[in-house]
Amino acid sequence: MGEGAAGRDEIGLWKTARPAWGVHIISGVSGYAVLADRLAELVLGGECACCNRPGLGLCQPCAAKLLSSRPWLDYRGGVPLGCASRYAGPWRQALLVAKERHGLGMLRVQGRLLAKALRLVAEQLGAETLAIVPVPTAKARLAKRGIDYPLDLSSRAAGHLRRWGVAARLRPGLRLCRTPADQSELPAAQRAANVRGSMTWRGPPPPEAAVVVDDLVTTGATLAEALRACRAAGVAVRGAACLARPVRG
Repeated sequence: MGEGAAGRDEIGLWKTARPAWGVHIISGVSGYAVLADRLAELVLGGECACCNRPGLGLCQPCAAKLLSSRPWLDYRGGVPLGCASRYAGPWRQALLVAKERHGLGMLRVQGRLLAKALRLVAEQLGAETLAIVPVPTAKARLAKRGIDYPLDLSSRAAGHLRRWGVAARLRPGLRLCRTPADQSELPAAQRAANVRGSMTWRGPPPPEAAVVVDDLVTTGATLAEALRACRAAGVAVRGAACLARPVRG
């Protein structure tokens, strides 16, 4: 792209060139993106979730850094677990900020990152169709955050998978039948007991191979309960995926 041009880069984020005389050349939708960033800086104090540059959501270099993560497979509860990124560095920071800032400007990048992990699971299973089952969010947490983070992530990821040729359908059938305490405030030894029996499935089982999705898997207690609830309802759950997972060493 020559000097003075503006357009999309390879990860789908709008960018504007800085000509020699230091003035932004703004055209089309890219102009709205730049204007939004400047307004965010001026009015809201908006900044990149990872590096604190002025703007909304993620700046282009940080988005590229997040998307550079290569997914890998782990195994939990007898099924393959597709892990999109490490729960460390910019990936950890982006996840935490997305939850507290209503996912502002970050769900697009994080949804694509999760989709890469889901595609890896689909390849491992040899599945051409997937039912994506997000873990449920407590009402109090939903009211506080303003978004259902696992559901919104799953919806974005499903869209990417369909564009990549995987017939992915969002199947949010899991529900909370009681509200457990916040897992992040409990020691690892207490987390399984905290969530045990807290989920149930509502509605008929999906016909596709089901993959349970959570944004973060640490001890695996929440994921284990989700798998239990799915299996109890006759859901053919064959895999799982997460946006982030701690990696030791």
